[in-house]
Amino acid sequence: MSYSPNPLNEYDTYTYNIALYMVHPNNLSQLDGAISSGIPIANNVVDARYNLTSVEQVFTVGHGQVREAFGSMFQMTVNEPNGVTLLSKIQQAASQLGIQNHTNAGYIIAIEFNGRMPDGSARKHPQVFYFPVMFTRFEFNVTEMGTVYNIEAVESSTLGYNYITAVIRDQIVVEARTVGEFIDEFQRKLQESLLNAWVANPNMGALQDQYSFEFGNGAESWRDWGFEILEDPFDADGANFIGLPGANPKLQVSINNGSNFTAIIGQVLQLTKEYKKIIAHDGGTFRNQTYEATQKQLDSFPVFHKVLANVEFGQFDPLRNEYQKIVKYVIQPYMVPDELIDNLAYQSSITNPGVQSRRVQNLFGLGLLRKRYDYLFTGQNTEVLEFDMQFNNAYYYATPYGDGYFGEPNTQNPEFATDVPEQIARLEALSQARQQYASAAQNFNAVQGQDVGGGIFNQLRGVLGQAGIDFNNALGDYQSFLSDQFEFSPGKVNHPVRFVHDVVDDGDILTSDNDRRSGVLKFGAVKMNLESAADLLDIEIGIRGDPYWFGAPNSLYNSGGGGGGELANYELGSNSFFLNVHFPTADEDAAGQRVPSPDYQLTALYTVTSVINKFQNGQFTQYLTAHLDNATNTNTAIDTLKGGSGPVGGVTGAGFGNSGRNLAQEQEDASRALGIFSQGGPF
Repeated sequence: MSYSPNPLNEYDTYTYNIALYMVHPNNLSQLDGAISSGIPIANNVVDARYNLTSVEQVFTVGHGQVREAFGSMFQMTVNEPNGVTLLSKIQQAASQLGIQNHTNAGYIIAIEFNGRMPDGSARKHPQVFYFPVMFTRFEFNVTEMGTVYNIEAVESSTLGYNYITAVIRDQIVVEARTVGEFIDEFQRKLQESLLNAWVANPNMGALQDQYSFEFGNGAESWRDWGFEILEDPFDADGANFIGLPGANPKLQVSINNGSNFTAIIGQVLQLTKEYKKIIAHDGGTFRNQTYEATQKQLDSFPVFHKVLANVEFGQFDPLRNEYQKIVKYVIQPYMVPDELIDNLAYQSSITNPGVQSRRVQNLFGLGLLRKRYDYLFTGQNTEVLEFDMQFNNAYYYATPYGDGYFGEPNTQNPEFATDVPEQIARLEALSQARQQYASAAQNFNAVQGQDVGGGIFNQLRGVLGQAGIDFNNALGDYQSFLSDQFEFSPGKVNHPVRFVHDVVDDGDILTSDNDRRSGVLKFGAVKMNLESAADLLDIEIGIRGDPYWFGAPNSLYNSGGGGGGELANYELGSNSFFLNVHFPTADEDAAGQRVPSPDYQLTALYTVTSVINKFQNGQFTQYLTAHLDNATNTNTAIDTLKGGSGPVGGVTGAGFGNSGRNLAQEQEDASRALGIFSQGGPF
C-alpha cells in the first residue's frame, strides 16, 4: 500500500495559469471541446488587459440531507488597469457566439500548470483542469487606477440543485408498487404538469424545460425494490405518503408544490426494506432483517445514495429571456465508510487488528484513501501549511432506546432478533440481570423505614445483594466475551465514541415498517447520525496545492476533461486522508536530542467534507475541512495506515541525518519564521 505523492512536487518550481473562456450554453458540458469554439475573456499568459489576480473554489463534497453529489462555487477577482471595458467585452463576445443574452453565457475555467524539472528543463503538466460555470454575480469598483471586478460563479451541474430548477411547481400524485415505477411515473407526471402549466399560462415561455431521472451504475436493481405495506399515512419533505391496500398494495405520494426532487427520492428509497437493511459495499446487507443485529463489521462500508445532476441548455426562449434547460438526475450508490451502523459492530471491530487492517486496505483499494500528510515533529512535512482543530467532547452517536431490541414504549413492541448472534444473546442475559436487579432494588426500597419484621427485610436485602452479584457477573461475562472474541479493549480506543440511547426524531422514522418492530428505530438512528452536523473532532488543514483534490469531473459531462492522472472520486463515496503527527517528549536520545513520539489523539484517518482551492499571487494552496473517522482506530490500524512507506506527499529522503538532527523540521521552522514556506511563482 503506497500513498500517492503530490504530482506538482516533481517540479523544482512551478506556476499556474488560469484562463476564462466564454462558450455557448449549448456546448458548456463539452468542457475542453467547447473551448475551440469559445472566446477567451481573460488569460494572463496571452493578454495582460484583464488580469485574473485570484480565484477561489469552494467545493462541498460531504453527505448532506438532500444528498447532492457535490456543489462547486467560484469567486474570482479580475483587475483591469486604466479601463472599464470588461463588461463591454463580455457583451461583444456573447454577440459573436450568437448568445442572445450575455447573462446566459456559459464559461469554462481552465487551469494548467507549468514547471521546471530538476535538470532545468521546462515542462507543461500533462493534466489541464476544466470547470464549466455560469456567472451568478458581477460587481466592479472603478478607481483612478482602473477597475476591480468581483465575479461569483457556480458550476453548471450545481444549477440542478437550486430552488428554481429542483422543486415542483404544481401538486402531483404518484402511485407505484416499486421504486422504478415511482421514478418513471414521477417523471411522466412532472412533465405533464409542466406541459399543462405551459399551455394554460402564456407567460411560462415558448419552450418547456425537460427533466429525466435515471439509475446509475450499481443502482439498476433498485428499480425492482417494492414498497412495504404502509398502514398509517404520514407527511415528509412536503409530500403526503399513503398506503393503498389490496392484492398488490401500492404507495400513493401526493407531492406539493415547493417540494425538492432529491429529498422526495430519498424518502421513497427509505420506504423499502432493502434500503433499510443498508447495503454493504462488499455484497449483501448489514442486516438480514431491518430489525435484526448487524451482520457486518467495520471492514464493510455502508452504501446509501447520491443524486447526481447535470444541466444542459437547448434553444433560447425569447419569452423567458433564457435558454431552455435539459436537466438529468441520476440516482447512484454512495459509500459512507465512516458511518457507524450500531454499537455492536463498533465493539466487535474497533480494536480488532484483523478488521482494522482490512478496513484501511479496503479504503485504499477502493481509491477512497490516497493521501498521507506528515505534520509536526515527523521530519517529513513538506505539505501542511496550517492546522486548526475543534474537539466536541459532548458528541455522541444516537442509538434507539433499548438498542431497538429491548423495546421503546412509545413506538415499538419489545422484540429480539430471530437469528440472535452470540453477542446479542449475551446482551439479552445482561439486560435480564439488570431488570432483576432493578426489581429487587425497588422491592427493597419499598420496605425501607417500615416495620415489616427482620426476616422479610433481611430476605429482600439478600435478594438485592444476589441480584447485584448476578448483574456484575453478566456484565463481566459480556466484557470477557468481547475481549476474547473480538479483542475489544476500551482502553486501546483513541477516541471512544459514546453510544447514547436517545429518542429517535419522528422525521427520521417515517417508514413503512407497519409492524412497529425495531427496524423503524434502527434505520431512523442511522439516518439521524448520518445527517447530523456534529462531529467528535473537526479539523481544517491548509496544504500545498494538490490537483488530486480537484476531483474527477462530473460523470454526466460529455467530456472527461482533466487528462490521465489520479483524482479524487467524489461520486463513489467519502474520501479520506491520513494525518501523521508526533509530539515532543521529555525523553532524550544518546545525543541529547528530544525524542518525538506519535500522538494518536491527532494522528488519525480523516474524512473530507469540503475543499477550498485558492490561487493567489502565484501560489496554489488548498484547505481541507474534515472530521475524524470514528470507525478507524489509529492505535490498532497504525501499521497498515503507515504502510505507504517511502516517498509520501513528495518526500524523498527527508528525516534524521547521521548527526541526529531533524533537518527537515529545522528547515520548515526557519521557513515559517521568514514567512516563505510556500511554492509557486514564475520559474
